[in-house]
Amino acid sequence: ALLQVLNKKPKMSILEITPVTQTDKRPVKRTSGAEALLQVLNKKPKMSTLEKSRLDWMKYKKDERFQEELNFHTKDGYLEKQEFLQRKDQRQFEQERDERLKRFKRLY
Repeated sequence: ALLQVLNKKPKMSILEITPVTQTDKRPVKRTSGAEALLQVLNKKPKMSTLEKSRLDWMKYKKDERFQEELNFHTKDGYLEKQEFLQRKDQRQFEQERDERLKRFKRLY
């Protein structure tokens, strides 16, 4: 039974039956290296989605005069708060260090 299955010829597919015909018989125009280079250089660069979004946001801020409002609301933003806390910690450290040095000098 296995030999019968192996000896059977596979059925032909539609692709094997229908001949492939060339629809466009125009000759291919070959370009020189310089022409190909000019074609590549003259193409507009494609813009990524992120770049497009960034440009749209900048245009919107400019058109709506939205930048002043953003600046006003970011006055007390996260980064400013972090910088303030860092300066406060630094100042506190320096004060504690000065106190330790004063006590140390008194002992000797």
